[in-house]
Amino acid sequence: MSVITLAGSQTRSSSLASDIIRRVRQKLNESSAHFWSDEELLQWINEGCLDIASKTLCVGASEEIMLAADTLEYALTSPHLTAVAAVYDNRKGLLRGDPRQVGHVRDVGEPVHWYPWDGFVGVYPVPAGGSPSIGRRVRVYLVDMPAQLAAADTIPTPAIFDGPLVNYVCAEAWFKDDKAGKGSYRLSLYEGVIAQFRADFGDRGRDRPADLGSK
Repeated sequence: MSVITLAGSQTRSSSLASDIIRRVRQKLNESSAHFWSDEELLQWINEGCLDIASKTLCVGASEEIMLAADTLEYALTSPHLTAVAAVYDNRKGLLRGDPRQVGHVRDVGEPVHWYPWDGFVGVYPVPAGGSPSIGRRVRVYLVDMPAQLAAADTIPTPAIFDGPLVNYVCAEAWFKDDKAGKGSYRLSLYEGVIAQFRADFGDRGRDRPADLGSK
């Protein structure tokens, strides 16, 4: 598996989880653990990283599959949130399709469509025996599943989200303290940055699959 940075995500963070905890404590005016433990702050950091990755698609990875004869679907071995694109033979982007299309669209020649499903990726037309596509590779681009962090681990999301991550953790901390107003304020700051990022770099729509009945 190779790790990539998607457009708009900028440089990956160099902050440690412990750096985020320190910044959060400054915002909360609690320099050492009293009401909020480091363990629960770290838990919220992990939740925030997962939320950022799932909403912005900014933590990228890729994995290659090798096409085999008479095989429609291939298992993806890398932990991931979703698959977002596929490129055949390092030269042709595949169009996002749908399992219902298989057998109803052109079913000869090199691959044209792909689809993700429950940890698998489907590629079609399916190579028949003797097809030159057999043994060729398809690179599948994934949204990486952030690993659980310890305090000494580096934040996996881009550096531009360090500030929003601090606000996310502060929001959870204030909600625990029944300070709904403060929590909602911090959460609105966090969600505003996420929404702006999605507007600028995401939410571009998907390829429209060919009509299911077309050949």
